[in-house]
Amino acid sequence: MAKDDRYYNIETLNKWFAIVALILLFALMGLFAKDYNRKWKDHQKEFKQYEVEKSRVKFDKVSLELEDNQEYQALLKELEALEQTTAAECAQNEALAKEIDDMRAKENIVQQKYKFTKAELDAAKYRFEYAKENTVYGVNLDALRENYLALAQAEKDLAVEVETIKESLNAKTKQYETCRDKLEDLKRQERRIASKRDLIQRKLESIDPNAMGMTNRIANLVRDLPVIDLANPSVKIQQIVLKDITEDVNFAQVPKVERCTTCHLGIDNPDYINAPQPYRTHPNLEEYVGKDSAHPMEEFGCTTCHAGRARG
Repeated sequence: MAKDDRYYNIETLNKWFAIVALILLFALMGLFAKDYNRKWKDHQKEFKQYEVEKSRVKFDKVSLELEDNQEYQALLKELEALEQTTAAECAQNEALAKEIDDMRAKENIVQQKYKFTKAELDAAKYRFEYAKENTVYGVNLDALRENYLALAQAEKDLAVEVETIKESLNAKTKQYETCRDKLEDLKRQERRIASKRDLIQRKLESIDPNAMGMTNRIANLVRDLPVIDLANPSVKIQQIVLKDITEDVNFAQVPKVERCTTCHLGIDNPDYINAPQPYRTHPNLEEYVGKDSAHPMEEFGCTTCHAGRARG
Protein backbone atom coordinates (compact mmCIF):
# COMPACT_ATOMS: atom_id res chain seq x y z
CA MET A 1 0.00 0.00 0.00
CA ALA A 2 1.40 3.42 -0.99
CA LYS A 3 2.33 5.80 1.80
CA ASP A 4 0.13 8.95 2.08
CA ASP A 5 2.71 11.66 1.40
CA ARG A 6 1.41 14.83 3.16
CA TYR A 7 3.33 17.47 5.09
CA TYR A 8 0.66 17.67 7.87
CA ASN A 9 -1.12 14.80 9.57
CA ILE A 10 -4.68 14.87 8.22
CA GLU A 11 -6.21 13.53 11.47
CA THR A 12 -4.50 16.31 13.44
CA LEU A 13 -5.78 18.89 10.93
CA ASN A 14 -9.34 17.56 11.25
CA LYS A 15 -9.12 17.69 15.02
CA TRP A 16 -7.91 21.31 15.06
CA PHE A 17 -10.48 22.28 12.43
CA ALA A 18 -13.25 20.85 14.64
CA ILE A 19 -11.87 22.66 17.72
CA VAL A 20 -11.63 26.01 15.89
CA ALA A 21 -15.13 25.54 14.42
CA LEU A 22 -16.56 24.92 17.91
CA ILE A 23 -14.72 27.95 19.30
CA LEU A 24 -16.14 30.07 16.46
CA LEU A 25 -19.64 28.68 17.07
CA PHE A 26 -19.53 29.46 20.81
CA ALA A 27 -18.06 32.90 20.10
CA LEU A 28 -20.90 33.59 17.67
CA MET A 29 -23.48 32.40 20.21
CA GLY A 30 -21.84 34.63 22.83
CA LEU A 31 -22.03 37.56 20.41
CA PHE A 32 -25.75 36.94 19.85
CA ALA A 33 -26.35 36.64 23.61
CA LYS A 34 -24.46 39.85 24.38
CA ASP A 35 -26.28 41.78 21.67
CA TYR A 36 -29.67 40.37 22.67
CA ASN A 37 -29.22 41.17 26.39
CA ARG A 38 -28.25 44.82 26.09
CA LYS A 39 -29.08 47.13 28.98
CA TRP A 40 -31.50 49.35 27.07
CA LYS A 41 -33.76 46.34 26.47
CA ASP A 42 -34.04 45.82 30.24
CA HIS A 43 -35.01 49.49 30.59
CA GLN A 44 -37.79 49.11 28.02
CA LYS A 45 -39.13 45.93 29.63
CA GLU A 46 -39.15 47.61 33.05
CA PHE A 47 -40.84 50.71 31.64
CA LYS A 48 -43.52 48.50 30.10
CA GLN A 49 -44.34 47.21 33.58
CA TYR A 50 -44.71 50.81 34.77
CA GLU A 51 -47.01 51.48 31.82
CA VAL A 52 -49.16 48.45 32.63
CA GLU A 53 -49.48 49.48 36.30
CA LYS A 54 -50.33 53.09 35.47
CA SER A 55 -52.80 52.06 32.76
CA ARG A 56 -54.57 49.72 35.20
CA VAL A 57 -54.85 52.54 37.75
CA LYS A 58 -56.18 54.90 35.07
CA PHE A 59 -58.65 52.30 33.83
CA ASP A 60 -60.01 51.69 37.35
CA LYS A 61 -60.25 55.44 37.98
CA VAL A 62 -62.12 56.16 34.73
CA SER A 63 -64.41 53.15 35.31
CA LEU A 64 -65.33 54.52 38.76
CA GLU A 65 -65.94 57.97 37.26
CA LEU A 66 -68.30 56.43 34.71
CA GLU A 67 -70.18 54.64 37.50
CA ASP A 68 -70.77 58.06 39.11
CA ASN A 69 -71.56 59.76 35.80
CA GLN A 70 -75.34 60.28 35.81
CA GLU A 71 -75.51 61.03 32.08
CA TYR A 72 -73.65 57.81 31.27
CA GLN A 73 -75.74 55.67 33.63
CA ALA A 74 -78.98 57.16 32.27
CA LEU A 75 -77.77 56.45 28.75
CA LEU A 76 -77.00 52.83 29.64
CA LYS A 77 -80.51 52.37 31.05
CA GLU A 78 -82.04 53.95 27.95
CA LEU A 79 -79.87 51.75 25.75
CA GLU A 80 -80.90 48.61 27.64
CA ALA A 81 -84.59 49.55 27.44
CA LEU A 82 -84.31 50.36 23.74
CA GLU A 83 -82.51 47.08 23.06
CA GLN A 84 -85.43 45.19 24.59
CA THR A 85 -88.00 47.29 22.71
CA THR A 86 -86.10 47.07 19.46
CA ALA A 87 -85.61 43.34 19.90
CA ALA A 88 -89.39 42.98 19.93
CA GLU A 89 -90.06 45.53 17.18
CA CYS A 90 -87.26 44.39 14.93
CA ALA A 91 -87.32 40.68 15.65
CA GLN A 92 -87.64 40.01 11.95
CA ASN A 93 -84.73 42.31 11.01
CA GLU A 94 -82.48 39.42 10.03
CA ALA A 95 -85.17 37.94 7.82
CA LEU A 96 -85.88 41.43 6.50
CA ALA A 97 -82.22 41.86 5.52
CA LYS A 98 -82.37 38.61 3.53
CA GLU A 99 -85.61 39.73 1.90
CA ILE A 100 -83.95 43.01 0.88
CA ASP A 101 -81.04 41.11 -0.67
CA ASP A 102 -83.47 38.90 -2.61
CA MET A 103 -85.41 41.94 -3.81
CA ARG A 104 -82.20 43.63 -4.99
CA ALA A 105 -81.27 40.52 -6.94
CA LYS A 106 -84.76 40.44 -8.47
CA GLU A 107 -84.53 44.15 -9.31
CA ASN A 108 -81.24 43.57 -11.17
CA ILE A 109 -82.78 40.72 -13.20
CA VAL A 110 -85.89 42.73 -14.11
CA GLN A 111 -83.78 45.81 -14.94
CA GLN A 112 -81.64 43.73 -17.27
CA LYS A 113 -84.73 42.18 -18.89
CA TYR A 114 -86.23 45.68 -19.31
CA LYS A 115 -83.07 46.95 -21.05
CA PHE A 116 -82.99 43.98 -23.43
CA THR A 117 -86.71 44.40 -24.24
CA LYS A 118 -86.23 48.13 -24.84
CA ALA A 119 -83.36 47.37 -27.25
CA GLU A 120 -85.55 44.83 -29.10
CA LEU A 121 -88.38 47.39 -29.18
CA ASP A 122 -86.13 50.02 -30.79
CA ALA A 123 -85.04 47.49 -33.43
CA ALA A 124 -88.67 46.38 -34.10
CA LYS A 125 -89.79 50.01 -34.37
CA TYR A 126 -87.08 50.71 -36.93
CA ARG A 127 -87.98 47.62 -39.02
CA PHE A 128 -91.71 48.46 -38.94
CA GLU A 129 -91.27 52.14 -39.85
CA TYR A 130 -88.75 51.34 -42.59
CA ALA A 131 -91.09 48.73 -44.12
CA LYS A 132 -94.01 51.17 -43.84
CA GLU A 133 -92.20 53.99 -45.64
CA ASN A 134 -90.48 51.76 -48.21
CA THR A 135 -91.95 48.96 -50.28
CA VAL A 136 -89.93 45.90 -49.31
CA TYR A 137 -90.65 42.70 -51.27
CA GLY A 138 -91.65 39.67 -49.14
CA VAL A 139 -92.11 41.62 -45.86
CA ASN A 140 -95.34 41.16 -43.88
CA LEU A 141 -96.16 44.64 -42.59
CA ASP A 142 -98.94 43.38 -40.28
CA ALA A 143 -96.55 40.91 -38.62
CA LEU A 144 -94.00 43.68 -38.06
CA ARG A 145 -96.72 45.89 -36.55
CA GLU A 146 -97.92 43.14 -34.21
CA ASN A 147 -94.35 42.39 -33.10
CA TYR A 148 -93.69 46.08 -32.49
CA LEU A 149 -96.91 46.56 -30.47
CA ALA A 150 -96.27 43.39 -28.43
CA LEU A 151 -92.76 44.56 -27.54
CA ALA A 152 -94.07 48.04 -26.68
CA GLN A 153 -96.57 46.50 -24.24
CA ALA A 154 -93.90 44.21 -22.76
CA GLU A 155 -91.56 47.19 -22.28
CA LYS A 156 -94.34 49.15 -20.56
CA ASP A 157 -95.18 46.22 -18.25
CA LEU A 158 -91.52 45.75 -17.32
CA ALA A 159 -91.12 49.48 -16.59
CA VAL A 160 -94.07 49.27 -14.18
CA GLU A 161 -92.61 46.13 -12.57
CA VAL A 162 -89.22 47.83 -12.08
CA GLU A 163 -90.86 50.84 -10.45
CA THR A 164 -92.99 48.60 -8.18
CA ILE A 165 -89.92 46.66 -7.02
CA LYS A 166 -88.03 49.91 -6.35
CA GLU A 167 -90.83 51.32 -4.22
CA SER A 168 -91.13 48.09 -2.25
CA LEU A 169 -87.35 47.89 -1.82
CA ASN A 170 -87.15 51.49 -0.55
CA ALA A 171 -89.92 50.80 1.97
CA LYS A 172 -88.24 47.62 3.25
CA THR A 173 -84.83 49.33 3.44
CA LYS A 174 -86.28 52.25 5.40
CA GLN A 175 -87.97 49.83 7.83
CA TYR A 176 -84.67 47.96 8.31
CA GLU A 177 -82.60 51.13 8.79
CA THR A 178 -85.09 52.64 11.25
CA CYS A 179 -84.70 49.65 13.57
CA ARG A 180 -80.92 49.62 13.18
CA ASP A 181 -80.33 53.39 13.49
CA LYS A 182 -82.13 53.74 16.83
CA LEU A 183 -79.63 51.44 18.50
CA GLU A 184 -76.64 52.77 16.58
CA ASP A 185 -77.33 56.34 17.67
CA LEU A 186 -77.42 55.40 21.36
CA LYS A 187 -74.34 53.21 21.00
CA ARG A 188 -72.47 56.13 19.44
CA GLN A 189 -73.37 58.30 22.43
CA GLU A 190 -72.26 55.55 24.82
CA ARG A 191 -68.93 55.18 22.99
CA ARG A 192 -68.41 58.97 23.06
CA ILE A 193 -68.76 59.18 26.84
CA ALA A 194 -66.74 56.00 27.46
CA SER A 195 -64.08 56.76 24.83
CA LYS A 196 -61.36 57.51 27.40
CA ARG A 197 -61.96 54.21 29.20
CA ASP A 198 -62.07 52.28 25.91
CA LEU A 199 -58.80 53.91 24.80
CA ILE A 200 -57.05 52.80 27.99
CA GLN A 201 -58.57 49.33 27.65
CA ARG A 202 -57.21 48.98 24.11
CA LYS A 203 -53.79 50.08 25.34
CA LEU A 204 -53.91 47.48 28.12
CA GLU A 205 -54.83 44.79 25.61
CA SER A 206 -51.71 45.66 23.62
CA ILE A 207 -49.19 45.83 26.52
CA ASP A 208 -50.61 43.81 29.43
CA PRO A 209 -50.21 40.02 29.04
CA ASN A 210 -53.10 39.48 31.48
CA ALA A 211 -55.43 41.48 29.24
CA MET A 212 -54.26 39.88 25.99
CA GLY A 213 -55.77 36.93 24.20
CA MET A 214 -53.74 33.75 23.82
CA THR A 215 -52.91 34.55 20.18
CA ASN A 216 -51.43 37.95 21.07
CA ARG A 217 -49.44 36.46 23.94
CA ILE A 218 -47.81 33.90 21.65
CA ALA A 219 -47.20 36.57 18.99
CA ASN A 220 -45.49 38.81 21.55
CA LEU A 221 -43.22 35.97 22.65
CA VAL A 222 -42.28 35.06 19.08
CA ARG A 223 -41.64 38.63 17.87
CA ASP A 224 -38.96 39.16 20.56
CA LEU A 225 -36.97 35.98 19.87
CA PRO A 226 -33.36 36.38 18.62
CA VAL A 227 -33.04 36.92 14.85
CA ILE A 228 -36.86 37.02 14.48
CA ASP A 229 -36.86 40.29 16.47
CA LEU A 230 -35.47 42.16 13.46
CA ALA A 231 -39.01 42.32 12.01
CA ASN A 232 -41.15 44.19 14.57
CA PRO A 233 -40.02 43.60 18.17
CA SER A 234 -41.87 45.03 21.17
CA VAL A 235 -38.54 46.39 22.48
CA LYS A 236 -36.64 48.46 19.93
CA ILE A 237 -34.44 51.52 19.55
CA GLN A 238 -36.48 54.73 19.56
CA GLN A 239 -35.18 57.27 17.08
CA ILE A 240 -35.94 60.95 16.42
CA VAL A 241 -34.62 62.62 13.25
CA LEU A 242 -34.19 66.40 13.63
CA LYS A 243 -34.25 67.70 10.06
CA ASP A 244 -33.58 71.35 10.98
CA ILE A 245 -30.61 70.54 13.26
CA THR A 246 -27.51 69.09 11.63
CA GLU A 247 -24.17 67.68 12.78
CA ASP A 248 -20.85 67.03 11.10
CA VAL A 249 -20.37 63.39 10.07
CA ASN A 250 -17.28 62.75 7.94
CA PHE A 251 -17.18 66.39 6.74
CA ALA A 252 -20.86 66.34 5.74
CA GLN A 253 -23.75 68.10 7.47
CA VAL A 254 -26.45 65.50 8.12
CA PRO A 255 -29.69 65.73 10.14
CA LYS A 256 -29.16 65.01 13.83
CA VAL A 257 -30.47 61.60 14.89
CA GLU A 258 -31.27 61.06 18.56
CA ARG A 259 -31.88 57.80 20.38
CA CYS A 260 -32.12 59.17 23.92
CA THR A 261 -35.75 58.10 24.31
CA THR A 262 -34.71 54.46 23.88
CA CYS A 263 -34.08 54.58 27.65
CA HIS A 264 -35.68 57.90 28.70
CA LEU A 265 -39.12 56.62 27.70
CA GLY A 266 -41.22 58.82 30.00
CA ILE A 267 -39.37 62.07 29.40
CA ASP A 268 -42.36 63.84 27.76
CA ASN A 269 -45.14 62.09 29.70
CA PRO A 270 -46.47 63.95 32.79
CA ASP A 271 -47.61 60.63 34.31
CA TYR A 272 -43.99 59.78 35.19
CA ILE A 273 -43.10 62.89 37.20
CA ASN A 274 -42.21 60.73 40.24
CA ALA A 275 -40.81 57.71 38.39
CA PRO A 276 -37.17 56.66 38.94
CA GLN A 277 -34.53 57.43 36.33
CA PRO A 278 -34.23 56.92 33.42
CA TYR A 279 -38.04 57.02 33.13
CA ARG A 280 -38.76 60.29 34.93
CA THR A 281 -40.56 63.18 33.22
CA HIS A 282 -38.57 66.30 32.31
CA PRO A 283 -38.75 68.72 35.28
CA ASN A 284 -39.81 71.65 33.06
CA LEU A 285 -42.25 70.00 30.67
CA GLU A 286 -44.09 73.24 29.85
CA GLU A 287 -40.90 74.74 28.42
CA TYR A 288 -39.02 71.74 27.05
CA VAL A 289 -39.74 68.44 25.20
CA GLY A 290 -43.51 68.56 25.90
CA LYS A 291 -45.80 68.38 22.85
CA ASP A 292 -47.34 71.78 23.67
CA SER A 293 -44.09 73.37 24.89
CA ALA A 294 -42.01 76.02 23.12
CA HIS A 295 -39.36 73.38 22.36
CA PRO A 296 -41.12 70.10 21.45
CA MET A 297 -38.91 67.02 21.42
CA GLU A 298 -39.78 66.16 17.79
CA GLU A 299 -38.21 69.47 16.68
CA PHE A 300 -35.41 70.14 19.19
CA GLY A 301 -34.56 66.73 20.63
CA CYS A 302 -32.53 66.37 23.82
CA THR A 303 -28.83 66.82 22.99
CA THR A 304 -29.45 70.38 21.74
CA CYS A 305 -29.27 71.35 25.43
CA HIS A 306 -27.85 68.28 27.15
CA ALA A 307 -25.10 67.42 24.63
CA GLY A 308 -24.19 63.76 25.06
CA ARG A 309 -24.11 61.04 22.43
CA ALA A 310 -27.26 61.41 20.38
CA ARG A 311 -26.86 58.29 18.26
CA GLY A 312 -26.28 56.00 21.24
